[in-house]
Amino acid sequence: MVKTLKLTETEIAVVTAAANRRSRSVMPLPVGIDRAASKELKLIQRLLSAGLIEERPTKAAGTAWRQDEAGQHIGLRITDAGKALASFPVPDAADGTGIEKLPTLPEDAPPAPRSKLGTVSAAIQADQGASLDELIALTGWLPHTVRACISRLRQAGTTIRMEATEQGRRYVSSPQSAGGAQ
Repeated sequence: MVKTLKLTETEIAVVTAAANRRSRSVMPLPVGIDRAASKELKLIQRLLSAGLIEERPTKAAGTAWRQDEAGQHIGLRITDAGKALASFPVPDAADGTGIEKLPTLPEDAPPAPRSKLGTVSAAIQADQGASLDELIALTGWLPHTVRACISRLRQAGTTIRMEATEQGRRYVSSPQSAGGAQ
């Protein structure tokens, strides 16, 4: 039996943002995350202990989260396990306390999207599609940029519809209509 790891929406936003950066850097944290020192420290410690992120020396002070005793900047970088976890669709936890995610990829899992456009395409092709807020958290983009991405997918031939659900409005696409936006 594979142990599930419950992540909060904030933790998912941090892991996903880092997974979508070329540098794989966790810092700076995505917009909208509470930057209170105690909450930030707790968030980072939890992701470190789960093995989803790791500390690495860095020369860029802007991506450092602390300095060591010698004054060297220490940054945070997503691990391979964290990057693999970020490629899974995000199902809601039954108890409403967080998001259930598996820490490892199954052998037959499809490859992770190679771009944010691919990430958006994969998210809207999931069973329940994706809301604008979910797409913002996945990509780290502003709302108008997400909407532009949706337009670009439509121009590429992807059929995308807006559905009203109990959770709000969601973008939905069927996998057959995807125009190869990876």
